[in-house]
Amino acid sequence: TGRDDLLMFGEAFIGAEPYKSNGDSAVASYHGTKEKPGVNSMLNFPLHFSMRRVFAEGLPTAQLGYRLDIAANSGIYPNPHTLTNFIDNHDTQRFLETGSMSGFKQALTCLLTIPGIPILYQGTEHAETIQRPSMFAGGWGSKGKDHFSTDGDMFRFLQDLIQLRKDNLIFSRGELQILKESKVGPGALAYSRIYEGSSVIILFNTADEKILLNKMRVGEKSGFNLTRIWGEGLPTVIRRTAAGEIDAELPARSYGVFTVEASSSLTEEKDALSLTLDKTTPDTLISDIQLQGSCDPKISNVQLIINSKLDRPLEASVTDGRWTVNLPLSRFPYGETLNEIAVFAPEFGITSESIELFSKVEPQGASEFYPDPLNDDHGPTGKYKIPTDVTFKKQLDIEGVTVRSFGGNLMLQ
Repeated sequence: TGRDDLLMFGEAFIGAEPYKSNGDSAVASYHGTKEKPGVNSMLNFPLHFSMRRVFAEGLPTAQLGYRLDIAANSGIYPNPHTLTNFIDNHDTQRFLETGSMSGFKQALTCLLTIPGIPILYQGTEHAETIQRPSMFAGGWGSKGKDHFSTDGDMFRFLQDLIQLRKDNLIFSRGELQILKESKVGPGALAYSRIYEGSSVIILFNTADEKILLNKMRVGEKSGFNLTRIWGEGLPTVIRRTAAGEIDAELPARSYGVFTVEASSSLTEEKDALSLTLDKTTPDTLISDIQLQGSCDPKISNVQLIINSKLDRPLEASVTDGRWTVNLPLSRFPYGETLNEIAVFAPEFGITSESIELFSKVEPQGASEFYPDPLNDDHGPTGKYKIPTDVTFKKQLDIEGVTVRSFGGNLMLQ
């Protein structure tokens, strides 16, 4: 046909464990070798699973940051720009079967702003929740009606998002660099795309609550601001600090695509203020501790922020340029978990560097036993009956429950 570059992509339904590249290597093996070539593109199933875990299930954004970096920069895939990326397809659950609409928009924004060829499964443009729906009147289950429409909100959302990608080659050709991610849970995820001297930044808050973005570094430059060209919930302009970093409050489930624009303006008072957290924490927290640090004398309100959650701060005591706050063990869940702490001055919008901290919380706290009568399990309609098999020994009838509470923890036994 006169063509020497024909795209052929294959499918290998292979997952990937968090923070491991074995799945990517298995998928990439179908590219073959120079001596024995295979297909030149593959469906990126490892990325699919990571996107679902982060945008639909609320797992740490670092899981997706790791996967994006593997796909774009590890060298495992011969050409990341020809990988075929997708959120859902005919063999998987629809995203909206388990994820929210806001998470869906975030996932689609990610899909259309990363290296690779985006694939949209039919019905996505209508926010479909059924795995294999009939779109047109002749299909099974369509009841003789066409369900395709160009008037819906999701159709227009995708039209605009696709046009954004088509109008900016940076999304299909640029390099990718991870700028911010969370190891402790849902929250910030940011990456840049760089192409021919220009750069854009894509920023998400995957949490269902407001979070703190602190000390996000954008390259080596200090003279820049971020201007939003796409997204919901985030400001149209985000300023950098004097050190060339980004501090910001990110509303729940917000997202945006920002251009990076040169700026030499450093007129705000906060640019000259300082706020620090003394690094005196133990490797693992097993009891209440007191934290302290320094702040500019102009700062009168300092908050300790745990795992970036701005709606649940601990108020510090501020005196003569020093602050102190008690960090109770009860603020952390039962078991051993990784956490991130930082301090925040809300009146000026500045933050400290964050510190990682493990917590180990044994089951403890006040407990109380609540008995439950036997033979009272009749269901909401009163029609449930117990099994009649001889092996049934009332093992399904709860006789009572012990409730133990400690801070935000609730244990039922």
